[in-house]
Amino acid sequence: MMLHCVRGADFDTAYPAALTVASSFNKQLMYDRADVIVYEFKSKGVDFFSRPVSDPIDYKALVFRGWEGFGADPYLQGEAMKYTVQGIQKK
Repeated sequence: MMLHCVRGADFDTAYPAALTVASSFNKQLMYDRADVIVYEFKSKGVDFFSRPVSDPIDYKALVFRGWEGFGADPYLQGEAMKYTVQGIQKK
């Protein structure tokens, strides 16, 4: 799964889904992904970034949209949210 930054805009970038980034356990990657997404939003004139998903929506294996969150582990989800929010707020 990929996250399209500014859907419908010319030359938008497809970023890895939150679950994919969390699976790397790379804190710098979590931070950089959010930082680059916000940079692309601002460069295209978008001033609204919804939010990263922090709900434990994938606590069941059959949940369809589980890739939107950072996973079912509460510690990993908290760390991923921390670095993602820091990356968003940097700009």
